[in-house]
Amino acid sequence: MVSVVTNDTPWSQNAVTSAGMLKGVAGLSQTGAGRTNGQTFNLRGYDKSGVLVLVDGIRQLSDMAKSSGTYLDPALVKRIEVVRGPNSSLYGSGGLGGVVDFRNCFL
Repeated sequence: MVSVVTNDTPWSQNAVTSAGMLKGVAGLSQTGAGRTNGQTFNLRGYDKSGVLVLVDGIRQLSDMAKSSGTYLDPALVKRIEVVRGPNSSLYGSGGLGGVVDFRNCFL
């Protein structure tokens, strides 16, 4: 199942963070909300080690990106795709719980 959130989605229009744009997506929860833009995702019972985060199709490693690549300005995010379930045939390893793919707006 795929959920697509765009910058026109009602709950995403008031979001202060890019992760805040995903508050209305069923089955997706966030941890670390006390830190500004420092959220990690939980999907289908998997924590950050089982949820693959992509930015424009590029894998974001939580060890290097600190918080799974959620340090994005929400004004630059065009859409976010949340894919539930294992999708290793499409995205490679690391996404047993699912995939969160941020797509940015560029000039």
